Amino acid sequence: MLWYEQKMHKEQRDKERLKLQIGHIEQRIIQALETEERIRIERHDLRHRLLTLRLMLEKGDYEEAKKYIDVSNERLQQVKIERVCDNPVLDIVLNLFFAEAKSKGILVESSLAIPKELSVDVTELSVVFANALENAINACEKLPEEERMIKCRSAVGANLMFQISNPFAGTIELDDEGRPVSKEPGHGIGTRSIVSFCKKYGGFADYEIKGQWLHLRIVIPK
Repeated sequence: MLWYEQKMHKEQRDKERLKLQIGHIEQRIIQALETEERIRIERHDLRHRLLTLRLMLEKGDYEEAKKYIDVSNERLQQVKIERVCDNPVLDIVLNLFFAEAKSKGILVESSLAIPKELSVDVTELSVVFANALENAINACEKLPEEERMIKCRSAVGANLMFQISNPFAGTIELDDEGRPVSKEPGHGIGTRSIVSFCKKYGGFADYEIKGQWLHLRIVIPK
């Protein structure tokens, strides 16, 4: 009975943490959507700026035109966002974590063919990516900057397969179910969340260690 109560208490804590993660992800998605709206406004205003620039050049105000170009370019750079996949929600989440990785000196290589429409809850899947990338970023931070790298790949067939790979320092042990063992308090919840998501949707998560690289493969129905 004590074991059962501890198990239920642990599952409840995991559910509460997942709700917090989803809330946090949704907030960041809203912020990113606001950025995309600013991009649309900037693009709309761009034709007016080009007309103003043309009038400056026709009048011979070349120095003012150069300043105008610099200011316009700076404004566009401030709202720049790259597309990494076709699904709008995952695109936002991946961009946020890729930006965080790059800010910590981590090289990110990605090639993700993720469809716009998915058979799974996209918010829950975004939390899976958030947990996986957070773990990868934490592992890379323990390495010299020249060794920091995260690789994200996907393949589309009868199912969708994602692979997230990163190098790590020291050693990583896998338990009897093939999951990384964490000895630090509060760690390992993200891994349990990933596995739980895969079971819910009839997929699976597989961890593999090759040399000093950890590869996480996630397979879900298309």
